[in-house]
Amino acid sequence: MTARRLRRPTLRTAIALVLVGSTIAVSVIVTGVVVFTAGRIVYESRQQGLLDEFSTTADALFTSISTGSPEDTWKYYAEILPGETVIIDLDSGRSAGELRPDQVPDALAIDDDTRRSGDLTSLMTTLEGRDVFFVSVVRDDLPQDPSARLAVVTAYSMEPQREQVRELVISGALLSGGVVVLVVLLERLLGGALTRPLRRLVDTAQAVGSGEGPPAWKPSFDDVDRVADALRLSSEQLGSTIAQLQRREAESRQLVSDVAHELRTPLTSMMAVDELLDEDEHTTAEERAVAAAVVRTGTRRLHTLIEHLLELSRLDAGVARVHRTTLVLPDLLADVIDATGVDVVELRASPGLQIRTDPSRLHTVVANLLTNASRHGRPPVTVRVHEDGDALHIDVGDQGPGIPAADAERVFDRFVTTDRSRSDGAGTGLGLAIARDSARLLGGDLTLLPRSPGATFRVTLPRV
Repeated sequence: MTARRLRRPTLRTAIALVLVGSTIAVSVIVTGVVVFTAGRIVYESRQQGLLDEFSTTADALFTSISTGSPEDTWKYYAEILPGETVIIDLDSGRSAGELRPDQVPDALAIDDDTRRSGDLTSLMTTLEGRDVFFVSVVRDDLPQDPSARLAVVTAYSMEPQREQVRELVISGALLSGGVVVLVVLLERLLGGALTRPLRRLVDTAQAVGSGEGPPAWKPSFDDVDRVADALRLSSEQLGSTIAQLQRREAESRQLVSDVAHELRTPLTSMMAVDELLDEDEHTTAEERAVAAAVVRTGTRRLHTLIEHLLELSRLDAGVARVHRTTLVLPDLLADVIDATGVDVVELRASPGLQIRTDPSRLHTVVANLLTNASRHGRPPVTVRVHEDGDALHIDVGDQGPGIPAADAERVFDRFVTTDRSRSDGAGTGLGLAIARDSARLLGGDLTLLPRSPGATFRVTLPRV
């Protein structure tokens, strides 16, 4: 019996095999590279941000506590630090915080006597089945207790990053599967007569998968043209998504940089004063009073900055709450004026005018505007209320030099101070950003009205 002659694959089969095989390979490689790179960037950027955050908070902590501090003080500072934190006195074994000392990995070497004071050590590991990032620091040069050795260890949860990577893997697998299915269907539907358009589609798909823009498309059959349009749309959407992610990453880095800069300024002044007093044993009472004033100013600035950052984090996370109640608007405005101490020469509002809103948040908005007018403007400062149907306008104005037109669009940006020449150093550049976000949370808005001389900010709120 003669052996059957093996049939050679048809052109359509060869095209299908090559097309499907190459598509799978490209999809797997591209998806693997993208997922691996994105996952590494997610973890590394998060860890770097945590190291900067830990360094800043730990430095502030060591200036506030000592071994003689009460237990409540230790617990308080351990709880307000981000992550799960434990404060340990390495000499006495005293500790406080959510994290137990026995949960601290030995690899952090907090008990190592050769470890230099202030050096950060970090470790990516698991804690009770969770991915965590441990960061530790040991200090033996505390300003309040030079003989003590205190260690601060914080475990930051990396579960959100792990979930992001998992979602990337799933999305990549779905995308790869979708591409493969699409290619198989196209081949079976169009057949050998569409060999050339299919090759062009393969080229287009590979260009999109590699991140390049799709090449120019010459019209052919309607079905092929629709597939090419879909690939082009996917490429545009992918480019838009990548641009948005890059913009958000840039904004996050800028925020970290701005916060670090704002924290460094008062800390540098306070540390300089502290070092000056330590080096000079013959400091006069007047010099000590000046030093205390510098420290007090720096502490207040740090407190204000931290409060503003916490408020911004709540607003950005969408967890800020609004508790509405009916109130008499002129009474609230009078209370805000008294609380801020700003000399307002005119408060114009209809007596008994009522509005249903959150009094605390409205208080914050108007207080920020009054403080801004007092610091950067010139008297007289006025507060006027206008009724406009179902809306109310609260205008806060001053007679200062106003805001240049070039700064009008960025005056509500975070950490923007357009008048540094007259700034008293107490501002954080966050007041107007918080005021606008709070006004929008109340269903209204905060805008800058064109005016010369002076600057007028308008708060628009619904009456109900």
